[in-house]
Amino acid sequence: MSAAIPTDLPLTPVEVLAKRHATLSSIGFVIFLPIGILITRLTREDKPSLSLRLHLICQFFIAGPLIFAGFAMGYLTSKENGHHHFADLHKRIGLTLLILYLLQGVLGISTWRARGSVTSTRPYAIQSTVHVVLGVVVFALSAYQVHHGLYVEWNAGTGGIHDVPEGAKTAWLALIIIFVLLFCGTILFQVKGDDATDY
Repeated sequence: MSAAIPTDLPLTPVEVLAKRHATLSSIGFVIFLPIGILITRLTREDKPSLSLRLHLICQFFIAGPLIFAGFAMGYLTSKENGHHHFADLHKRIGLTLLILYLLQGVLGISTWRARGSVTSTRPYAIQSTVHVVLGVVVFALSAYQVHHGLYVEWNAGTGGIHDVPEGAKTAWLALIIIFVLLFCGTILFQVKGDDATDY
């Protein structure tokens, strides 16, 4: 804690950029990507066409611009404080997440095309499983990345003139818990639905 530094000082230019980076990236990766996942899990069986449209809106048209803008802000933050780009763990994970996000997009589109074109369910099932697993990996890595940003990278990248608000840390934890519970709930809901069709 930097209690010796007056808290009423304005944010420095680096802190302003870092705050924008953190806000945009967190909203994109930890709010809208999970929302897109939950929408698909809840609607794909009964309304597949609507499910696809809502999923695309969340993942690409809302989360996408936020993610790219957040990445740009992170790049500008490194440039402003004179740090080397992708020189530490946080920056390398950020680049990895961006690549995985793009890969997920390509995989998701190919999965939906395969679903409509193949006669056997096996190729679609394999692609769909990979897409789901990779989505969970992206979320888990995003959760870690935001945590690392809040607890480590902010001070390392800005000099720690201002502390990260405790509310931001609480919000991070709440979002992770809520998504995990909801995701597990969709699994239970699906399992119960499958069991009901056996009778």
